[in-house]
Amino acid sequence: MAGLTCMRKQLFVSIVISVCAFSVHAQTLHWNPTNGPFQGSINCYTSSLNYLYAGTSDSEGIYRSSDDGVTWSWIGKGLSLPGVTMLATNGGSIFAGYYGYGIFRSSDSGNTWSHVSSLKSKYVSALAANKNTCFAATDIGLFRSTDKGKSWGTTAGPSGVQCIAVQDSLILVGESSGIAISRDYGGSWLNEGVFFGSRPLSVSTVG
Repeated sequence: MAGLTCMRKQLFVSIVISVCAFSVHAQTLHWNPTNGPFQGSINCYTSSLNYLYAGTSDSEGIYRSSDDGVTWSWIGKGLSLPGVTMLATNGGSIFAGYYGYGIFRSSDSGNTWSHVSSLKSKYVSALAANKNTCFAATDIGLFRSTDKGKSWGTTAGPSGVQCIAVQDSLILVGESSGIAISRDYGGSWLNEGVFFGSRPLSVSTVG
């Protein structure tokens, strides 16, 4: 219990320091609008190799930029989704998802897409990946793939996950009672329920 309390204090202090540092740094930043995409609301974005990807709320789904957002082109061929609400990249593969429709994968920088039929549920609420592992939170549990989405296995992670962040072997997930943490690619979970009583809208790693 003492260790968990100490970790909560450290995590809280880390968040406060990060917010303060961002507030100071933000005063020196200047934001400029990109030239699109203008189709629907932007739900999510990610980057891979030399491209930026934006998932939108319209039926076109996803757009790509190769010039840091100056211009955008539609790349939704084969993407049978009413919109894209989550994106993740994993070793050159790109994953796009929409709750109730499952996950689609592209292995050619988004030029073509195919449905990931090996995942047991179409009700995916969150996606995250690093160069080795991809995670998908569904209505029946948290799944993990180590072969670029070709096959998926369940983890011992919490249910009701709404957001995921991955950095190397560290996994953070936001679920109904707070934040759960894994330090071994989701093999085991520690300190589940940090910040009891709150449901995080997003989680992220720094460094």
